Amino acid sequence: HIAARRAPAAMRGSGDVLDPLSGMRVDDEDFGGGGASVENTHETRQGHTKPRRRKPKPAPPEVSVGGDAEAARRPNGRRAARGEVMGSVDDDDVGDDEPRADARALFDEDNVKRRGGKGTTDTSKGGKGKTKLKLGGNKTHTTAPRPGEIGFEGLDDGGRSQSLYKGMSRAAVTKALEKKQLGDAALHASPSSPPPLDAPEVVTPIIDACAHLHVVVERACVSQNSVPRTLRSAWSLGDPDALRCAPVGAVVHVTCDPESLDPSYGGSSYRAWERLWAGDDAEEDDLSNPEVLDGDNKLDTDDKAAGETSYNRSETTTHTQNSAASASDAFPKQSNVYFAFGVYPRGSHELDGETFVGRVVKYVHEMGHKTRAIGVCGVDFGAKSGGAGACEDKRQAQVALLTKLLAVARGEGRGYDNDGDGDGVQTETKRVFFSKQNPLPVLLVALGGAEAETTLLRLFAEHQKTCVSDGASFVPAILLDPSPNLAALALATFPDVFVSVSGAVTHSKNVGLLAVVFDTPMDRMLLGSEAPGKMPTQLVGRRVGKNSKKQNCNAREWSHPAGLVFAAAKIAAIKGRGVTADNVVAAASGNAKRVFRLE
Repeated sequence: HIAARRAPAAMRGSGDVLDPLSGMRVDDEDFGGGGASVENTHETRQGHTKPRRRKPKPAPPEVSVGGDAEAARRPNGRRAARGEVMGSVDDDDVGDDEPRADARALFDEDNVKRRGGKGTTDTSKGGKGKTKLKLGGNKTHTTAPRPGEIGFEGLDDGGRSQSLYKGMSRAAVTKALEKKQLGDAALHASPSSPPPLDAPEVVTPIIDACAHLHVVVERACVSQNSVPRTLRSAWSLGDPDALRCAPVGAVVHVTCDPESLDPSYGGSSYRAWERLWAGDDAEEDDLSNPEVLDGDNKLDTDDKAAGETSYNRSETTTHTQNSAASASDAFPKQSNVYFAFGVYPRGSHELDGETFVGRVVKYVHEMGHKTRAIGVCGVDFGAKSGGAGACEDKRQAQVALLTKLLAVARGEGRGYDNDGDGDGVQTETKRVFFSKQNPLPVLLVALGGAEAETTLLRLFAEHQKTCVSDGASFVPAILLDPSPNLAALALATFPDVFVSVSGAVTHSKNVGLLAVVFDTPMDRMLLGSEAPGKMPTQLVGRRVGKNSKKQNCNAREWSHPAGLVFAAAKIAAIKGRGVTADNVVAAASGNAKRVFRLE
């Protein structure tokens, strides 16, 4: 073939065409011209095969193929270039080429499907349109509509090759479509009241051992800029059925966040407990007045009447407006709210311990006999954000802060000099309502594992020993949702330790708290909502209110004292043996009255 390539032009035929790579002669028969046959030529070229040539692209679907073949040829024997119209004839002139045209159209239809092309959309029958591809001879073929076309039913991702379908089974796609349709229907539906709340029957008023009411107000009113930040406003924006599902007696309002204790941290949250009842003239009184209680630290007649208000479930109306109005009147009143001050352990090693302990002492004495506990306080040795981790300096800072707060519960430490003479002695103008012989209860938490729990028990043991040595007979402490190990050790070691259970007991995956409830006797158990967190599962997802169509309406979902009735029902189910939710509430309320000296 090399010799043939180098042969002069005179020795080659006028119509010969040589391949520059193989040197083989290519006949003009491949391009429509005359010449010798390729087969005979290849037989004399040492078995070389015919080079592969790309087939011309088929004509568009609406172009008829037929007519004179020579009319479509170029002068040099090549066919029409890609995309050019080769000619068109009427249906009457198709003749014998009609089967060939139908085959070509079917082939083109398959190419259109693979390339994602669009045909014409037929909406003559109304409703959903279908894409039709025109075939040769007035024939059409129907395909499914694609995203963006009329009649498309699916997850439209903007035409990006249906990426939402990738890796999903047909059943998964169907479920996703149903969920999307339900979400759209709920989003565009008119506001309506949620389904009825199946709450257990409870007659005894609930005493909430731990609730952050100022945080409840902020969360409930987060999307209402024009609404005053008060308990009445928060209750008017909440779920009426949930807020009145059980009677509420007393609530211990806990303030332990730096934003509320120190103005340099909080700004608008500073001293938020003083604005919880702003504008409620009927409930305004002097909270620091020691005459709120009598000399024996018992509730007076008016407080008892307010705390034991009769509850009638039939009073709850089915109309949303009336229910909201009644719920706004069910918020905790000043006469039924007591206070506790402390510093939460998470991140407490970064605070100035002396400054915050001094502020806690100040607020404890400002609120007078309305102060019923110290807390929440404790240690956090966890490795998460805010925990001390393995850093010994951070751990020692948390231990020092907890030691000082326990001293405040005993009536020791700085800040008790109310006359300003610097001798640290109380004057007779203010009664000492807690001391080593009569210490305040402490709300304790231990986060971060066994080391944190051991440290907490060691510090409380020192606190109890100091009080008992000075003549105290009752040194109470409350563990908030403790671990099974901490609860078992504390209940076995200290007779005056109680366990507070929140709405988290209704969470099916919280098996540790379920074990704590099972092992804790009824005479050592309290109920604490720890509002606004730790919601019972029965209250999650109940979106109500006139702004329920907004996406941020979940901000009104928060825990509250009345929701503890569901925690009581769960505890009763765990205890079994005929124990009812009302029995649990009655036992927990009796324990709370003893611990907080409410009677």
